[in-house]
This record gives sequence, C-alpha cells and structure tokens, in this order.
Amino acid sequence: MVLVIDAEADTLLKAFDPSSDTLFTSELEGIAISPDGGRVYVADESSDLVFTIDTRADTTLFEAELDLYEAEDMVVSPDGEYLYVNDNDYVSKIRTDSLIIVATTYTSNDGHGITLSADGSKIYAEGRNGTTRGVAVINTDSMIIDTVLSASGYHLETSRDGQYVFGVNESRTFSVIETGVDTVVASIDFTNIGSIRGISETPDGHYILLAGSRGVIKIDAVSFEQTDTIAVGSYRTVVSKNVTISSIENSGYSLPGQLNLLSNYPNPFNPVTTIPFETGSAGNVTLKIYNSRGQLVRTLLDKTLNAGLHKVKFKAGSLASGIYFYRLKYGRQVKTKKMLLLR
Repeated sequence: MVLVIDAEADTLLKAFDPSSDTLFTSELEGIAISPDGGRVYVADESSDLVFTIDTRADTTLFEAELDLYEAEDMVVSPDGEYLYVNDNDYVSKIRTDSLIIVATTYTSNDGHGITLSADGSKIYAEGRNGTTRGVAVINTDSMIIDTVLSASGYHLETSRDGQYVFGVNESRTFSVIETGVDTVVASIDFTNIGSIRGISETPDGHYILLAGSRGVIKIDAVSFEQTDTIAVGSYRTVVSKNVTISSIENSGYSLPGQLNLLSNYPNPFNPVTTIPFETGSAGNVTLKIYNSRGQLVRTLLDKTLNAGLHKVKFKAGSLASGIYFYRLKYGRQVKTKKMLLLR
C-alpha cells in the first residue's frame, strides 16, 4: 500500500494499492519524488515493478515491469528526466517519461542506498569495485564508476546545501562524504543503538537524525559528533517536517496571566522565522498561521507543553509574500501577532 499523509496535521489522508488488473504489488520498497512534487515513483522489490503516481490525484499514471533484481532505493534527477535505482546488483538509469532503462552499472551483489550530488552529475550508491566495498561514485552521463569510498551506504542522503552525503548501515556506522572532493571526512561507530537504517537532516540544517532499532541518534551537523539519543523504538527512515520547537522548561515558571506571546524574529523574514512564547504552567498549546484574509495556512503546534520559554521555528516554504498572523491559544487564552514575509 502507498500511504498519503498530511505532514502538517500528522494524519493519514489516503491509502491505496497501485496494482493494476495485470500487475500486482507484493513488497513495495523503493520510493522517490519528482523535483516539482507532482509525481511519486514506487518500486516493488519482489516483482521488479515500477509505478508512477500522480500526487495531485493520488492515482497510478502508468507502470512497467523492468529487468531489475530487487529495487531497493531510488532517487530522481534534479531536472526530473531520470530515475536512478539501486537494485541490489546494478544501478539503473531510467527515463521517467517512459520507465525505460537506458543504462546500467554493476555495483555489487548487496547494494541498497542511493543519492545524487546537488547538480545531478554524480550518483552515490552502495556498491563495490573489485575488493573495495563502500559507496560507489558514478558519473551520471557515462554511468562509469569513478571511485569507491570506504563509507556506509545502506541508506544515503544528500545534505540540504549539497556539500555532504550522509550514509548509515546496519552495522551501526555513520559516514560523512564531502561531495566536492569525494572524501570521507567523518565516521562514527555506535555500539548501543542496534542497527541503523534511517537518516534525515533537520529543516534548519543544524542536526542529522539517525533512526536505529533502539532509538534516534542526534548528530551535530557542524562537528559531526553525537549530541543525544532522543527517542526509542524507531527503526526505519526519519522524516523531519518544516517545523521545529525548542523549549527551556521550568516547573517554577510564573507569568502574569500565564501566557506571553513574543515578537517573531527576524521580522520581516524569508523564508524562516522563530516565534517565541512563554507559558506559566503545563497545558495544551496550539499555534496557527493565518493569511491576511483570515484563512488558515499552517498549524505549527498542537501539543501539551510544560511551563517555560518555547521557540517554534516556522519555515514559510512556498507561501507568497505578504502579511501573516500567528495565533497562539493556551487554555482559554488567545493571543495574536503580525509578521511580514518578503520574498
């Protein structure tokens, strides 16, 4: 099944099976999204099927049965023209408009992760070259392996600024590759987190989150050192949303009226601003963004917080320039302030 989730409200919108009358899914594994967000590509590991899904209608546009071994992970080129798949043995270059394989490169007999450089000129994929096993760097034009780096590649992710590729594997190793020189600049071996499979960077670019079978590891994105283990019971990919919240909690916090909504900073902003507020006791807090017409455009927060100073980072994403209002509700109290987005 393919699940469609509202990332703002954390609610399941739809679940559907992309199978057709003649082609049936049994083990969906790889997934990738086009740069414009209009299409999602899903691969069935056991039957070599690749499906193209229209994200606006949540329907299957077309599907194809390809000559793959086990489609593990996928990524779409920045121009949206090609889909690159690591199928355990080969990395395949596939036309997105026809789902036809145009080139393949043998990488290993147990490859999984794949990602691209920011400009789309290089593929980073788990693989080997002779006896060297790690992350293969492949030229996307020639589909020839330039080098193989001694790095983790079960799951690979390119940093938001394109400067690094982060990799993890099931044997509890985290690696950092600097893309400009294709050099491993950091590596951490963990002993108490179980296997590691998921990886994601926070929206502000300050931290890298690793999903392990026993918890989520928080890595500083500058020093590449572990800062905390922040959750338990996670296992697969970690996905961070456009909203982050930090809190300085204090059970003895005391405020007149119990609530203080502070001015966002910076203001005007583009595209990120921070909204601070103070609460005098534990309680449920909602923080919502409205446009100048009074229409709700984003729910940033709806959860119980302890007393203290709280800061919510708001990323405007594709919102247009203009005046917006942020409305904080805490118990029966409601406070509203104005902010200006300038593109």
